Amino acid sequence: MVATVRARIQYYIGQGKSLRQIQAADPAQGYRSRYGSDTGSWTTNDFVEAVYESLVAERKAHHGRHPGGTDMKTKAEKATTAKAAACTRVLLCMVALVACGLISAPRVARAQPAAAAAHPGDHVILIARMTVKAGREQDFIKLIAQMKARVQREDRGNIRYELFKVALRPGPGPRSGPGAQPSDSRKFVFLEEWQDQAAAAAHGKWAGPIVRTQWRALTDSMQFVRVQTVPLQ
Repeated sequence: MVATVRARIQYYIGQGKSLRQIQAADPAQGYRSRYGSDTGSWTTNDFVEAVYESLVAERKAHHGRHPGGTDMKTKAEKATTAKAAACTRVLLCMVALVACGLISAPRVARAQPAAAAAHPGDHVILIARMTVKAGREQDFIKLIAQMKARVQREDRGNIRYELFKVALRPGPGPRSGPGAQPSDSRKFVFLEEWQDQAAAAAHGKWAGPIVRTQWRALTDSMQFVRVQTVPLQ
């Protein structure tokens, strides 16, 4: 459980998400009902924050080492890492005790604050497939990068805002030269995920006109579809 949550948080950090965005994405999804708590002195968000701080400190430490191996971590970073590691060890012990039946899993009644985070089932997830006009691929990528920067500056409730390029179709033929496989270099997939409908609607007020004008001017075809997470437990 801890390894899974840690891996999710590490992925979001790699995507450039802030602590608030990661907490909104609920990396402990699937474990909250048994191990989580939204009240008391140690909440699920506290655990997520501790793991986040530990991973960020590790990344800083990795980038802060001289080639000769000198550790450049500050005392504050070391203290943060030690605190997060201690919290993780405590939770691991609790999980092991529950699994062995030595203690019962905590069942804490969840409070319903006015600004409670949206359930993952309420997330708004949009996927778009498009074929960009020949020679305009870099213009399109630059436009998406500019929009993502504005999302990070102005919008709330964003979880994912990513662009993917369709990979070259596999096949036995050569990838270059005479007889090469057809290229998918102009085909892209865009994905955005929002905490709730209100966040998605607020984003759409400024992004919608850009999609209807600049996106369409740069693409030969474009199709949006809204999807929903399917629980697999």
